[in-house]
Amino acid sequence: MLVLMLLLKTPMKWIKCCLLGFLAVTSMCHGAQWFVAPNPTPGGNGTRLQPWSLQTALTNSLIQPGETVWLRGGTYFPDSTNAYLNGALGWGALVGGTSNNPVTYRSYRDEWAVVDRGWVLSSYIRFQDLEFYDSLKGHNPTNSSYPNGPWVHFVLGTSVGDEWINCVVHDVHNAWASFYSSAIVRGCIIWYVGWNDFEHVFYPDPAIFSGSICAWPLNRTLNNSVGDIVCNSNIVFGSGATTGGTESSIDISGTTSTTIIGNVCYNPIQNFSITANAGSVISSNICIAGLVPINLQGTSATFQGNAVYNAGGNDKPAVYFSSTNAGSWSVDYNSYYTPPPSAVSFANNGQYGVNFAQWQATNGFDLHGTTNNTAPPDAVRVIPNQDQPKRCHIAVLNWTRKDNVTVNLSGVLNAGDAYKLYSAQNYNGGVIRTGTYNGTSISVPMTNLTTAPILYGTNMNYLGETFTQPASISPEFAAFVVIGSSTNAPRVPPAPPSDLHTIPR
Repeated sequence: MLVLMLLLKTPMKWIKCCLLGFLAVTSMCHGAQWFVAPNPTPGGNGTRLQPWSLQTALTNSLIQPGETVWLRGGTYFPDSTNAYLNGALGWGALVGGTSNNPVTYRSYRDEWAVVDRGWVLSSYIRFQDLEFYDSLKGHNPTNSSYPNGPWVHFVLGTSVGDEWINCVVHDVHNAWASFYSSAIVRGCIIWYVGWNDFEHVFYPDPAIFSGSICAWPLNRTLNNSVGDIVCNSNIVFGSGATTGGTESSIDISGTTSTTIIGNVCYNPIQNFSITANAGSVISSNICIAGLVPINLQGTSATFQGNAVYNAGGNDKPAVYFSSTNAGSWSVDYNSYYTPPPSAVSFANNGQYGVNFAQWQATNGFDLHGTTNNTAPPDAVRVIPNQDQPKRCHIAVLNWTRKDNVTVNLSGVLNAGDAYKLYSAQNYNGGVIRTGTYNGTSISVPMTNLTTAPILYGTNMNYLGETFTQPASISPEFAAFVVIGSSTNAPRVPPAPPSDLHTIPR
């Protein structure tokens, strides 16, 4: 009552001032919002009507931790060189956030921002709903150690805590270099990473690599961890397939706390699907490879509940085990497959040709495991997106080669939701199917799926080497992205404009 009486006696002008002040404080608590555009306003102030350039927003001290920079739709190209990128045109970030309040760079709602060329980063930056590529791949200035790389697209240097959430990264050299093992990549779609044997999606590994799809990396997807890592719920296919290399999907060693859980690795012509070392927990993965699907080394780890298929047969081992302390390992409940007439075999400390009974008797492994002289059964794995409702990734193993496969999305969509379906083999190719969810399942096509075009230059580097567009791997395997109608994130990008197919001069 006292408050009401005071308000009644208070001049209206003073009340308005108080309300405006309260609103201002509330707005600041939610963090300021800034805007950039491919064609910025000269002398702009970072508002929606007078946007900055992207480079201005990367170096402007007005931007504080916890604030958001919205990128208006279009393609962004740097206008300055960077010494850390060997003097090439690129992006340099000086603005950073804190561990609890990163600075976020994100596509503006209902628009899509595409950023060309490489990056040097500061700490605690979050990139979300953005697309990255390098139109100069294969033509970059290089260091003296390797004639054509490695060339890192996202140079973290001494920075920590950077994140990529639901981004698209493609046609780049070695994508990330995270020597402090603190980067987070979650829900991203990645293809055509690397040009030579020194380049990977991550080298060394990130702190978290989860819920992402990675297609046709030239070399290993993750390699040479320097710290603890979570590698969960990813779909990785076609490692080395663009050149016929023999590298693996996931190669993690030297860590003390590693989880490799719920991944699908499909590389039927390649070497290891998963390599891991001491302290790892490797479970619920589907691993298909053509030579040796699994390489277990080190002093101890847990390897349970995995499905392993040696697609190459030829009496190659399903698992290569090299440890001097088998008693400290926990290996059980795994299912092993190989095509007839080969039988499933193992390699135990360098001894090849170990059959399943010997594998069990020698190490006490897989007492509840099984072997099968067939391809694995058809399987579908649905991976909900952690950051965007009604979005998911789908992996389909279709050994029976059905033209269409039914996928249950009851944990992702609600009955009546409209949805769009994209093929991860050619994500920028646009929607391949639309529909209204019936409450139980959708049908996904497994035939007539195309692969992504190679976007940079003439598909040839300055040494005359070419990078070959791979053939589709469907109907045997396919990966998809589903986005429901009620999401609030920016739309999925359309097919890239024609200007992405030429090297800027």
